[in-house]
Formats: sequence, C-alpha cells, structure tokens
Amino acid sequence: MVIAIPLTLSTAAQKPTRPLSANEIIQLLESGVTSARVEELAQQYGITFEPTEEIEARLRSAGATEGLLGSLRGMKPKVPVDEKTKPTVPETAVLIIEATPGSAQVYLDDEPVGRTSSRGRLKLSSLVPGSHEVRISLDGYRDHEERLELPPQQTLRLVVTLQATPPPRPAPSTDEKPPPDSGPAGGAHPPQAQEATFPVAHDHAKVGVPYCLGWLTVGGQAIWYRSEHNVHVFNFPVRLIKEVKKNDVYLADKGAFRIRLKDGTNYNFCLVKTSGPVDSLAGVRRSKAWVTPEPVLAAIASVMEKE
Repeated sequence: MVIAIPLTLSTAAQKPTRPLSANEIIQLLESGVTSARVEELAQQYGITFEPTEEIEARLRSAGATEGLLGSLRGMKPKVPVDEKTKPTVPETAVLIIEATPGSAQVYLDDEPVGRTSSRGRLKLSSLVPGSHEVRISLDGYRDHEERLELPPQQTLRLVVTLQATPPPRPAPSTDEKPPPDSGPAGGAHPPQAQEATFPVAHDHAKVGVPYCLGWLTVGGQAIWYRSEHNVHVFNFPVRLIKEVKKNDVYLADKGAFRIRLKDGTNYNFCLVKTSGPVDSLAGVRRSKAWVTPEPVLAAIASVMEKE
C-alpha cells in the first residue's frame, strides 16, 4: 500500500526536495507534466516505491509512457530524508488471499490492489497493520466483503469461495409479450419509445473468450443487454442497481464502466465504435475502437434519477 505524502511541487517549475512517491508521480502526470520531465525528476531525486503491476497500471492510467515505466523499473527505492529517523524495520502486515474461482478483482478499503491468479491466489505485502475492508469481486458471482484486523509483523490468510449468482432466464421470444418481471434481475424490457441503444463489449473476466459484443439499451426503468446470437441476455431493473460508474483501474484504458447491483454482482462493459450500419456490429473486432463511456453513463444517470 502506498502512503500518500503531500506533494511539495504544484507545477513543473517547482522541484522536489526528496524522493518521489507513486502518488506524487501520478499527480504530476495528471497535472500536465510530461513523462520525459517526470523521468528526469525521478532520476535526479529517486523514488520511494517498487513499481508493481498495480502501480504501473495506475501510472499508465495517469498518462505514463512505457519509457517512463521502464526507467522506474530500473530504480532502487530510496528512503525520504524526513523518514530516515523512523524505525529501520517498519511494522507491516501481509495478507494472502485464496479465492475460488480465480481471476477475481481484490479491493482493499475500496481501492483496487490486484487480481488473483487463475488458481485464485494473491499476496499483498507491506500493508499497514490495523482494520481494513476487503472486497473480492468477479463477474457472475456475488461480491465477498469482509473486515479484517491485520496484526503487525504477521501474515493473515483469507480463504473464500465466491457464490455464483443465479443464471439469467431465457429472453422472451419476439412474438410473445414479456411477463412483468423477466430477465436475470427481474423487471420488464424498457419501453421502445424511451430507449437509447449503445454498441458495447461485455467483459467475461476470464481467459479464452474474454468478451462478447452486443447492445446495451437504456430506457424506461431498466437497462437491457443482449449479445450477438443471444449468448448473454441481461435485464437490470433500475430499482436493483446500486451504482453505475467508470472504472478507475480495471480496463480503464478502454474506458470500461461497471453496473453493480445491490446484491454485490458486477457487470463490466466497454463502449465500442462500429464501422458498418448503425444496427450492425461489423468491424468492431477488427478496429477495437474503444469509445469514452460518458454518453451511456449520462443516459443511465438520466433514467436512474427518475427512479
């Protein structure tokens, strides 16, 4: 875990007086300082962190180039001057997570800290001892949330089996009137007159077939997703949705956003650009043109405000 330290420079003209933390580098990048300038500062004053995969993902999201990331990987972390008086061996804790199934996203105090391996294992080292909220999330499964007390200088093991959400019900045929509560989460298909439809990719959060393409329809009091060939059909009544939010880290480079239900289930989508007819998904697989999700988020927000 990176401990946030107030940044001593607010513009590129000011200079740091000590090694830079990951949060400070992210703040520099997000404020408009170029990767080349940040690299110069890091080489001159050093860094205080190991560039893990999670930290590199956050740096990329802030605008770091591969050149900057490669330079940071070759640096040895330094101890800031104002921290040299602290104990040589700080009190830290280690958390080992073993979750079934694997490839689940792990959050610590609502911050993404990594994804479990295909076998379901993730080791988090150098954590601050004390009380922490852990959340383990995987598409198609209920979130596991638990508050843990991490003892200093010790390793705590958390073993979890995620509970699968009920499979989606078959979509109603086009020649039949849908029942009042249809779809995996209940709720009828939104009225045609109020619909707004967007081409999207639905993330499967697994290897093999990572996503499917389809249409996300927003209108009435529900959000409706239907993939090509009806492989996945979801219907989310607004009353059962907890939040719809753009992802900070997971698939952030593709503009991914999540629909999180009140029962803890997450569904991740990416808005895509079509190159064929308006009602066709032609060209998406070739172009992989990911689009900023603001239009679909605005449409969903408008519907949820009326609930």
